Amino acid sequence: MGSAGGQIRVSQRVRRDLERRTRAIERHTDLLERVPDDTESEFDDGFGTLADEQADRLREQRETDEQQRRERMRRLGDS
Repeated sequence: MGSAGGQIRVSQRVRRDLERRTRAIERHTDLLERVPDDTESEFDDGFGTLADEQADRLREQRETDEQQRRERMRRLGDS
C-alpha cells in the first residue's frame, strides 16, 4: 500500500463506523480500499432515510393507533 497522502475529515459517527469495520491488523486506508469490493449489505442500510413528511405521517398514524388501542382496552375493561 502507498503512504498517506493527505487527510480527510469525517464525523464521529463515520469514524466509529470505520473503526467497527476495520479488521484487526488493518489500517483505515486498507478498509477504504476494500470498501467498494464489499458486496455485503448491512441490515440497517437505508434506515432513517424517510422524507420529513413521511416520518410525520408515520408518527401521526402511530399515535392514532395507540389511542385506538387504549380506547379498545378501556372498552374491554368496562365489559
